[in-house]
Amino acid sequence: MIYRKWGRVVRWENGTIVRVEEAGEAREENGMFVAQPIAERKTLPQIDVARVVATARAIGPAERVIVSFGVALHECDSVHWHEETQRVHVALTRRPWRVLVDDVDLVQRVAGALARCEGEKDFEHVLVPPHLKLDADCEREQQPGGLDGYGRPIERRRVEGEPPNFYRPSYRTRPVRRWMNVRALPFGTVDWSAPRALALVDGGKALVEHAGRVFVTPLRVGRVIAAGERGEMLL
Repeated sequence: MIYRKWGRVVRWENGTIVRVEEAGEAREENGMFVAQPIAERKTLPQIDVARVVATARAIGPAERVIVSFGVALHECDSVHWHEETQRVHVALTRRPWRVLVDDVDLVQRVAGALARCEGEKDFEHVLVPPHLKLDADCEREQQPGGLDGYGRPIERRRVEGEPPNFYRPSYRTRPVRRWMNVRALPFGTVDWSAPRALALVDGGKALVEHAGRVFVTPLRVGRVIAAGERGEMLL
């Protein structure tokens, strides 16, 4: 098996622009994994640096802001595919809380909610949306979409046993089996009036909104009461 990647990333890290380009090859033969750079270059789409900067600056004050836009071409044996990524990681603080946001469209809402937070309160149940991606203890399924680290389709499967797909974080690293696009399978009755989690807080907690008021509350991830059709979980 031979895998090749050509990639370009522009990343904003707390006011500093970082540009990265790479071209590499990984080989797996007789149980051995070998990775190395390659001299061959391919034409990659240009990344709009001004858009990266504008996205980061629009987030506003934060302890940490990372915005990255990337493009990559992948080749694995006879399979070829193209990938574009846009990721953000934002850490908002209001002592003693540190709130993490990975969706640029939610940053302003979460920042406003954090500013209104009245303190900590222990709720009996919390409704967690699927984008928070908690590894909760309940029946789950892998949803179809995209390709894995070997260019194989990610198909719908019940999460049980050994994952059928592989995650490849870099050409320098051997791919590892991993479930992808995972959501909770619907079951039980969801209480839609329960406090809704907006973002995760360091220490196993969440920032929640309930009846127009905002609090920080513990998350009991091991206790899933019900799950909705879109993957919402009632803890």
